[in-house]
Amino acid sequence: LHKCSKIEQIFRHYFHTCEIYLLNIPQHGLYNFAYSDKPEKSLISVIVENGVDNHRVAYNEENSFEPNPLIINRFDQVWFDSSSANIAAIYRTDEHGNPYESEKPLFQPQPNSINYYMQEFQTLGVYYFSTDINSNNKKKQEQTPTQPLAIVVIPEIRFHYTSIGKDNFNSDPIITNINDFVIWEFNEIISHRSAQLRSNGTYEELIGSHERAIPGRHRQCLAVECTIPGTFFFTNPDFERVNGSVNNRLFSTIIIDPPFSHNCFVTSGHEFVPHVLYISENDTVSWALGNNQKNHQISVKLSEADEGQDQESFIDLNIAQYIPGVYHLHTFNKQGQYTIRSHRFDSTALVFVYSETNIRNEKRQLQEPKILETIDTVSDFGKQIHFDCPNRNAILYYTLDGSTPTRRYENVSRYDPKQGVCLLESGLHILRAYSTEDNRISSAIITSRFVFVYEK
Repeated sequence: LHKCSKIEQIFRHYFHTCEIYLLNIPQHGLYNFAYSDKPEKSLISVIVENGVDNHRVAYNEENSFEPNPLIINRFDQVWFDSSSANIAAIYRTDEHGNPYESEKPLFQPQPNSINYYMQEFQTLGVYYFSTDINSNNKKKQEQTPTQPLAIVVIPEIRFHYTSIGKDNFNSDPIITNINDFVIWEFNEIISHRSAQLRSNGTYEELIGSHERAIPGRHRQCLAVECTIPGTFFFTNPDFERVNGSVNNRLFSTIIIDPPFSHNCFVTSGHEFVPHVLYISENDTVSWALGNNQKNHQISVKLSEADEGQDQESFIDLNIAQYIPGVYHLHTFNKQGQYTIRSHRFDSTALVFVYSETNIRNEKRQLQEPKILETIDTVSDFGKQIHFDCPNRNAILYYTLDGSTPTRRYENVSRYDPKQGVCLLESGLHILRAYSTEDNRISSAIITSRFVFVYEK
């Protein structure tokens, strides 16, 4: 949760005698500084939030880009540089490198100019770019076309602040994205490190978590960097002490969602799940690989233009090494019906893209479901929970482990109003649910507070 490094010995004398000490901090995060080796002396915590980053992409005479793909955060800026003497025009293209007919070049070289092009990305999604180098060179036209540059814009890095003071502790789950930071700010000095709880831990483990707490340096801030998707529970004796709680176990819940998880296909060995998605224009759909699945090449085509598939129509945009939990992405810029294919099986899926005007006029947006019962912090084994949905024909899906129900893995269940949701496993649970319906946009995801199911 923190890392302290000693200042080099050569600076020690000046650090203790000078009035001003300057330090360049190039990376965002939480930094702790100690002015004494004594553990009872409090650390000085400095929070450095993320700013706008500048990225550079180089293209060469073969119309290839480096790096490719490029993963950036929203509001970041990208500079396009030529690695040769030839300065080319830059176009927005589709995933195959074909320029959009209705769009003019984003950049056209000008004589007696610096001829740099920079673009800021304010909208999430996948953007493709290419140059006119091949079209200006007949010999290069005969070569195999190169892949366009893919720029994937993921959510900006956010800092989630939680203040902990007297009678002030918010136990609601903190929902984050990958690369976010969660900062716990205490109104008093604390002296313990936070520990992570197992979701399937026993009641005795929960009660005894304070006895296992490890003392740390005195401070008033703790931080967690969100690096992998999942649901995480953290406990700390100082949560209760600073809050003033007696005979209780307060802990903080962090849910880390993969980006673009609301509209998602899970690719199994023989099909896409679900088979149909209904989305809004300019939404981005993600693909996740099922258990033990190999890489898939994905094809996205407007159904009206679907005249059979050739090998070049399948794209292998394997970005899992850059974005944990996400294998493929596609941004749908035009309304219509699209057919989705994988080169590994014959089964297809459909994506229906509606305009904002159509969604508003036809009332295609579903409302989120509501939980009818009050969920207590500790619940008996077998307790039933029910939902109420304003849309009569909607189908509800839910999870109990805090994962996103829109990613239909084995842990996602379909809600049965007659049976409700039964808490049949001991341990910590987070209930999340959303509603779907044919020809309508799925609802937002609702998230409950944690519940510890106690099996007597």
